[in-house]
Formats: sequence, structure tokens, C-alpha cells
Amino acid sequence: MNRRTITPCLFTLTVCLTVAGLNAAALAQGGGGRLTGKVLDARERTPVAHATVTLAELGKTAEVGAAGDFSLEEVPAGTYSLEVSAFGYKSLRQRVRVSEQPTKPFEFLMLVEPVLKEEVIVTASGQPEPVKDLSQSTGVVTAGEVAVTKAVGLDEVLNEIPGVKAESQAETQEVRLSIRGRGLNTSFGTRSIRVLVDGIPESDSTGETSDLTGIDLDSVERLEVVKGPMAAQYGASSSGVVNVITEKGSQVPFVEAKTVFGSYGFWKSQAKLSGNYKPLDYLFDFTRTAQDGYREHEKLRAYHVNGRLGVALDEKTNLNFFFRGADTDSQLPGNLSADELQADRRQAGFLFKLFDAQSNIAREQFGVSFNRQWGDDRSLWAMFYGRHIDFQVPVPFVFLNGRRNSFGGDVRYSFRQAVGKTRNALTFGANLQHDHEVRKDFDNDAGQMGAGVQRDETRRLYNTGVYFLDNIGVGEKLDFRVGLNYTRVHVRIDDFLFADGDDSGARLFDKFSYQLGATYHLTPEFSLYGNVSTGFDPPTITEIGRNPEGKGGLNPDLRPERSMNYEVGGLYNLPRKTYVNFSVFRLRVNDEIVPTGIGFPQETFINAARAVHNGVELGGGANLYKDLSLRVGYTYSDFYYRTFVNGFGDFSGKRIPGIPAHRFFAGLRYQHRSGVYSGFDLHAVGKIFADDGNNVTNDSYQVGNWYGGYERYFKRFSLRLLYRVNNLFNQQYSSYIVVNDRFGGYFYPSPTRNQLGSVAFAWYF
Repeated sequence: MNRRTITPCLFTLTVCLTVAGLNAAALAQGGGGRLTGKVLDARERTPVAHATVTLAELGKTAEVGAAGDFSLEEVPAGTYSLEVSAFGYKSLRQRVRVSEQPTKPFEFLMLVEPVLKEEVIVTASGQPEPVKDLSQSTGVVTAGEVAVTKAVGLDEVLNEIPGVKAESQAETQEVRLSIRGRGLNTSFGTRSIRVLVDGIPESDSTGETSDLTGIDLDSVERLEVVKGPMAAQYGASSSGVVNVITEKGSQVPFVEAKTVFGSYGFWKSQAKLSGNYKPLDYLFDFTRTAQDGYREHEKLRAYHVNGRLGVALDEKTNLNFFFRGADTDSQLPGNLSADELQADRRQAGFLFKLFDAQSNIAREQFGVSFNRQWGDDRSLWAMFYGRHIDFQVPVPFVFLNGRRNSFGGDVRYSFRQAVGKTRNALTFGANLQHDHEVRKDFDNDAGQMGAGVQRDETRRLYNTGVYFLDNIGVGEKLDFRVGLNYTRVHVRIDDFLFADGDDSGARLFDKFSYQLGATYHLTPEFSLYGNVSTGFDPPTITEIGRNPEGKGGLNPDLRPERSMNYEVGGLYNLPRKTYVNFSVFRLRVNDEIVPTGIGFPQETFINAARAVHNGVELGGGANLYKDLSLRVGYTYSDFYYRTFVNGFGDFSGKRIPGIPAHRFFAGLRYQHRSGVYSGFDLHAVGKIFADDGNNVTNDSYQVGNWYGGYERYFKRFSLRLLYRVNNLFNQQYSSYIVVNDRFGGYFYPSPTRNQLGSVAFAWYF
């Protein structure tokens, strides 16, 4: 090789080595050629894990990790069209520029798809499970659906779920819940339904939720509803479970201020602080609510504070601390007779105004949960909570007064184990709850404590249970669910009012309950399920805490309700296009507890012999065209007393009062990528019987609500505006019915047309 040949070769080699060195240095410094960033939920600023990031021109893709991060390597300098997509979110397209110099990470904020978000539910088994894998009918309400309401009572959002009925006495938090016709046999509060907040029960040891004033919907991430007996895990709850799950600390710290204003003097102010400082995440929320009310004697003043602190001890271990406080004072307008309703629907009930009926409740509650994961196969979850409630509730003839201290805990161990050709996900758990209530009720002297004492007693309630669940996978398409529970409820009442005799006493109720279910996946989009389950409901403290003569003390005659539920259903979900779910059920109840109409309010109860609840539930949704979506729900209820004879007559074959035979919901929503949105909801409810004899009827009604707004999310701030018109067609109706009222006051009139507006501004640090 001569010199003339060697020189060009050396020059070429030098150039190649120089270019390679420069490229290696640039890549080592993370500069040009590398595109990085985060993908977050626009509203909650939480990671959108498993989203896909695509550079169309180069055909390069990357999957977003659990923390929301992504990275695309070896990207030449230039401008590209980048697309971010994730199931349940609107696809995002944006032009990005990559230079040879180090590029700052991008941040992409994604908006939730209005209808067709992949739902994962944790309430059924305590572990995250896709809805399509469950063997029971479920429902989910997201934060976005709550955001277009005034977010005061659960009735504003739960009525969209087929089979669920939520009613408010006076457009406040005094809400009564029913699932498949169960839970209505009381003039206030909720029975037969387990109400939880972050897994912590609002219900007492007997399964009664006397009030829901401690729940603040402004800090809710989602609500999960499982319909039908859930005794296999939650003990005494033959109707279902409502679990309110609060927000976690935001990935990006922010402070938010929100104001809501509306008709009848409604005004609500909120301040929220959320963020994280690794290994901590935090959320603090404060709200003040005030309204004069649609009816006379209906003022409300309420304060709520919520706190949540999460601590990541390591990648697999987490601690969460919860605190909630509430102070609620509300006037009670009372129920009206048909004549009073016709004369003036905005008046207060005569006795409620005469006795200045009110509900004054203060509460403090704390909880702590511990979660430890061992790989993907094993986990341990434990929770402990405590609660203190002071209440003064003057109602006609009696001034209810007392305090209640509660504490409890739950521990659950889950693991996966293959047995032969089956895949088993097993859960073993135990729970304990104790309530200690001191009651001293007085005569009601125009809203003040009178001299006469009507009740002086101490109530001790204990609920202990152990349970076992096994989800069994057979092949690729078939799953079985087996559950077994033992629940023991002990009630003791010590009566210190000896003027009418010593009515002290104790009762013990215990029972084994089981659940058997199966799910078969015909295709990836279509699954069928069925289940058989038993329910067990002891008398609640309200029911057992009145003897048959209407006095205080213990009712020695009430027996637990026992139920058997049969259900079949299915779910069809075509990603990004449509979903349909349906269920058909038959619930048989023995010894159903019903109010007698003796006492005021309904303070004595008896066991009806047998009741039957047959029903059909249909729900669905579809993305009709681009940004237009539709949701629908229909419920058919054929609920009747198979055998029921009491001192007032023979009601066998009569329809169970309080529940309509037909209910329909439809919601149409338009959401443009610019942030402008609008929606219309329609609720149609059939006639409702108000007494056991089916002689008094609440007329059917149709209520339409319209809303519109604007929301825009930027890196440093967000703005949300809302305007809403409820009862757009100015319908006069009553959604809340008092069954078998002694004085014929069956009706709580609902507001006519009313308006609502809100402004929310958040700043991200």
C-alpha cells in the first residue's frame, strides 16, 4: 500500500471515529436523539400507566411506566407529530421538536373519555379486579361525573346506576340509600347496605348507617357499588356495598380554590392542597356549605375537613393515614300529607316546625391502613379506625341526644397459588367493630331540651367476623368465585330509666353465609356471569332499640332477616365504542323487618313473614360520534310480600312500598377537545306506593337536567367553569317517600327548577 492510498484511509477513519465519539457523548449526556416525558391525568395529575407514545413519522413507540414516565431513544433532530393514547382517555396529538442539544422532558395531560373508561374495582374482593372478571353486578361513578353536580349528597350521582336508588329529604346529606329495594324500611338513614369510605365502615355494627353527613364528595376519586349480598366479605349486608374512595396525593403539587353558588341561597366554598414529597403524598381539603333551602325551615350549615397522608416505606410497602371531621347543622322541614302538598309544597310540616326539628351532628374520625406486597403473588392489608360522634336531633315530641364512640379493624391476607391446572387467588380475612353509645333523650320543648326524660341508656354493639374468598381460574375463559363468612353480632342495652320498668337486655345473632359465582368469557369483549349467595341482616340498633310498646330498651321479639339471592348477567364491552351490561335477579327474604306505623317517627318494627324481590337491570353507553357520548340505564322491580299479616291487616301479595316498578336514566354528553362540554340527563320514575296496603300512591315523574361548562388544563394552572339547570322542565314531584307514616305525611317534595354555577382555579407548583 503506497502513501497516496494510506492518506485517504486515515482521513476517513479519523472522521468516522470523531462522529461516533460525538454521538456517544451526546447520548451519554441525554441530549439530542432522546425524547423523554411524563403522561398524567389532566384532572388528578396522577400517572396514566401503560399509555402508548408514538412518533408517527418514525414508527417508534414507547409504553408509559407506572410513574408516568416514557423514553424514546435514537430520535434524530427534527419536528415530529407525537400521539399519546390510553384506554379510557381521549387520544392526544402534539407537535414536538427534538434538537441535538439535551431536550427538556415533555409533559402530556390527558382527559378521561366520558363513558368508556376501563373500570377496575377493588370493593368486591379487596384486590383490583377488572369489572369484566366479576361474578356480580357492579357500578362505578367517577370524579368527572361528581364534578358536574353541587356534590352535597350521594343522591346526585348514585341514581344513574341501575338498581340503586338514593333519596334526599331536603337536598342535603340526609340521604337514604336502597339497592334492589332493600334499605327503605326506615324514615331516615340506611340499613342492609354496607357504606364504606376508603374501606372504613360508615355503618355501625348492626349494619345501619344513621347519617351520611361525614362524607364530602369534593374529595372523592370514585364510588364503587357492588349489588346483591356481599356477606362473604362484609358480613351483615344482604343488599350490597357502596365504597367511597377518596383522592390520593397528586403527582404534581397544587392548590385549588372552588366556589359553587345556586338557587335558594346555596353557597359552597372549597380549598384543597394536594401533592407529594417523596416518599410522602398528601391531600387536605376543606369545605363550607350553606343554603336557605327550597322549603320553609330548611337551612343548612356544614363544615368538612379531610386529610390523607400516604407514606411509601419502600417500593412494596405503603402506609396511609386518614382524618375526617364534620360539623353539620340543618333544619328539618319534615314530610307532608297529600293535602298539605297540594296546598303549599314549600311549607314545612306542622309538627316539624312546631318542635323546631333539626339535625346537629359533629364527628371526628381517623384511620390508618397498611399494605405490603410480595411480588405479584402475595399481599397483606390491615386497617384500623376510630370515630367519635356527638348528636342533638330534636324531632317532634322528642329531643334525641347522645354520643357514640366506635373503633374497629380489618386484616386481609391474599396470595395466588396454582393447584393442578387451576389458578387460585385466595383471601383470608377477619374484622372487628365495636360501637359504644350513650343516649339520654328528653322531651322536645320547641326545639330545646325539656324537663322530661324519655330515654336514659347505654348501648354496646359488637360485630366480629372471619371470611374466606377464592377466585379460581380454569383454562383461559372460566373463573369461579367461592366465599364463606361467619358473622357474630352482639347487642346489649342497659336501661337506666326505671320509671317505666327496666328494659335492659342483650341479644346475640350469628350466622354462616356463603357466595358461589362463575364468570365465562365467550370472547375478549363478551362475558357472562352468575352467582348464588346468602344474606344475613340482624335488626339494626334503631329497630331493636324500641320495645313493642314504643318505649326505650330492647325489643326481644325481632329476628334477623335471612335472604337468598340468585343472579345471572353479562357484560359486552367493545373498546372505545360501546358497552352493555345486564343482570336478572331473584332475592327471597325471610323475616323482613318492616315499620308498623306505631310511634313517631316509625319507632317500632316487626318481622314480615316472607318477601320476594325480582328484578332486571340494564345499563349501557356508546360513543356516538367523535366527542358525543350516551349513557342509559333501566331498572324493572317486581317486589312484593309473599306472606305478610300483622295487626293492621293481611298484605300478602301486595307490592313492597317505596320502590317504583320502572326507572329509566339517559345521559347525553358532548365534550370538545378545546375543553367546552355540555350534557343533558333525564330521570323517569314510575309511581310508588307509600303504604303496605298500596292505597296511597306517589305519582310518576320525569326530571331533566342540563349542564354546560369549560375546563382547560395547563402545566401550571387549570380553570373549570360550570353552569347547571336542575329540573329543567319545572316538574313538581316527590322523590323521597316515608313508608307507613302514622299521620299520613308520606311526601318530601323535591325542588322545582333551580340553577347552579361553579368556578374552580388550581395552581400547580
